Amino acid sequence: MQVLGDGTRLEIGGGLKEGEPVVVKGAFQLKSAFLAKELESEHGHD
Repeated sequence: MQVLGDGTRLEIGGGLKEGEPVVVKGAFQLKSAFLAKELESEHGHD
C-alpha cells in the first residue's frame, strides 16, 4: 500500500482485482456483523 499526495488516497498494489469493491468506512462494524452471523450458524442458533 502506498499513500498518495496529501494522504487522502492510497494505492493498493495487490490482493484486489480491478473493480472489486472495498470497504473504507465502517469496516469494523461490517466485519463484526459478519462474524456474529457466522458464529450463530456454527452453533445452530436462528
